[in-house]
Amino acid sequence: MILVFAGIYGCISLVNHALFKTAALDLGMMNHALHSFSNFQSYTFHSLDSNPDIERNFFGAHFSPIMFLYVPFYYVFGSYTLLLLQILAVLLGGVGMYRWMENRSGNTPLSILTAVHFYSIWGIYSALAFDFHNNVMGAMLVPWLVLAYEQGKFRHVVFWTLLMLSCQEHLALWLVFIFAGLTALNWKERRRHWWKFELPMMAACGLYFGVVLGWAMPALAGESTSSQLNRYGAFGNGPLEIALNILTHPWSTLQHVFLSGDAPALYALVKTEFNIMVLLAGGWAAMYRPQFLIMLVPIYLQKMLTGNPDFWGISYQYSIEFVPVLSLATGYAVSKMRRPTIQRIAAGTACFLALGSTLVTMTTREARYERDKVDFLHSSHYRTDVEVKAVRTALASLPEGATLSVSSRLAPHLTARERLLLFPDTKDADFIVLLTGLQNTFPLSPDDHRERVRRYRQSPDVEVTFDDHGLLIVRLSTTMD
Repeated sequence: MILVFAGIYGCISLVNHALFKTAALDLGMMNHALHSFSNFQSYTFHSLDSNPDIERNFFGAHFSPIMFLYVPFYYVFGSYTLLLLQILAVLLGGVGMYRWMENRSGNTPLSILTAVHFYSIWGIYSALAFDFHNNVMGAMLVPWLVLAYEQGKFRHVVFWTLLMLSCQEHLALWLVFIFAGLTALNWKERRRHWWKFELPMMAACGLYFGVVLGWAMPALAGESTSSQLNRYGAFGNGPLEIALNILTHPWSTLQHVFLSGDAPALYALVKTEFNIMVLLAGGWAAMYRPQFLIMLVPIYLQKMLTGNPDFWGISYQYSIEFVPVLSLATGYAVSKMRRPTIQRIAAGTACFLALGSTLVTMTTREARYERDKVDFLHSSHYRTDVEVKAVRTALASLPEGATLSVSSRLAPHLTARERLLLFPDTKDADFIVLLTGLQNTFPLSPDDHRERVRRYRQSPDVEVTFDDHGLLIVRLSTTMD
């Protein structure tokens, strides 16, 4: 079963990278940071940001010290490192689900179905299709944390907690609610002892979240408040103000969770679609045991209260934290059923709903969506508008120490250098390297991109060293705006 899902996940994530479908944001930035760390250097990512005038320390954007643990693998796997580690983390998350159910029920078939349910939820496929993100790595640790908690291995719980905290700053707030949900779920056994472990853990995670988001990240980024909070500007300017407005305006907050408000018509049904997917993937079970809903509170608010509609739907990595909680809720509900036959029927039905809804939405989902990056069952996923072999050969001829200004889709493959820029930023660049036949020319419009390509081809101030197979390489003698 693990090999089957490993093959599916590889067909999504690794195929995308091999066919130049990954992007500067976020895999290019992450790979470039990993290259810097592998050379014992700090990293600022202004060069691969869509706003090159802003220079921020990597940890000022996302506080993810776990990146240092990836460095040894980078020496072996290069630009594929993070994608391979992400797939491995998801597979191990499913193993954690298997172990958790086996610990609860001792029923091997039910444990296997629980892992299948976990592997089938849409959030995994959406996350794998859009590069690499450390919140995926952190979310995959939740089954192991819950397993250790239910086994009473509290030192192991602390270990998994620390590892999650190292993945991304917002996971600290999520951990507060995870521990609150676990306490409520096990209140009969823990009511006399929760203040000795769960309460200190909640306090420590809450303090970590406040210090990192309120002080460490702004200090590293040279900002007064973390730029991550700018997404929630409608609710306030800082963590405390945002939290106060959420608590004092519950009706408005609830409306933001379920309604799209004044968003463009393209996003009118995105939240509805998302909430339906949550129900099908295990939300029905979370209603059976609302303690699991407690665990979802900060994730729901983080996702739905942002002013960026791209966060709201089922695409990208913004749903990954729902996966372990929904799967745990489903497994818990099924394990409480009395007869093994009923348990297996219920677990099989849950798997069918999760995988079926995932496959259906690969072809029908709402709002902005790149089917060719997600739908591993469709032929378009295995096609690309890049002549892969010829482009790889041409890229291999570029000097290793040269500063490059590149198309977004080339960036993840060219990070083994000190400085890499996202075109149209060409400041101090030695070469401009562009894919000329793309429809998605982020951050430029297609018309603007074509005009700049035309100018480079005709300019006497630059040397065109390669112009074939949809790839343009220009050596700069002077900087052109």
